[in-house]
Amino acid sequence: MVESTLMAPIPHGIVYKEWMVGKAKDPLSRTVTCPESGCWLFIGGLNAYGYGVMRHNGQRNVMVHRVMYERFKGPIPDGIFVCHTCDVRNCVNPDHLFLGTPAENSRDAVNKQRTAAGTDNPSSKLSEDQVIEIYVSPLPSRELAEIYGVRSTVIQKIKADQIWQRVTAKSGKTAFRRNRGGQPKY
Repeated sequence: MVESTLMAPIPHGIVYKEWMVGKAKDPLSRTVTCPESGCWLFIGGLNAYGYGVMRHNGQRNVMVHRVMYERFKGPIPDGIFVCHTCDVRNCVNPDHLFLGTPAENSRDAVNKQRTAAGTDNPSSKLSEDQVIEIYVSPLPSRELAEIYGVRSTVIQKIKADQIWQRVTAKSGKTAFRRNRGGQPKY
């Protein structure tokens, strides 16, 4: 009998290739459990983004976490994502999976700070200090836009707390805003 460190022993009399073909159909045979997190980590094939993929029902590169969700929890409606509470892409534990729309998935990523925001975003033109200066400045948006080399809509969104909220919230300062007549609004 041939033994494997990651899988159960191969039953006597079965050719290894035949045994592996049968095992490859079951994603559970290709998982290891992480005791600290409770994640079931898929150790088969991974795509470029780190998600487990396998052949399933005649299709190639099917995401394993979706297969496991359907197996343990039920069907997935069209256009719906299977999201991870643990944020481990190759985790296939159904207790760590939930359904969400693309918008909910994006909101979840932002809330968990898994997106390139602020100065972590390579296309950012402003530093955190500049954002705070803009946030508290009494100058009009057009002037600030010229000074900092950004569009006035960026300035308006900073002052309205629509972008850079992590920075403006940390500053502890209040935004200087003007009413429609151009007068300071306190």
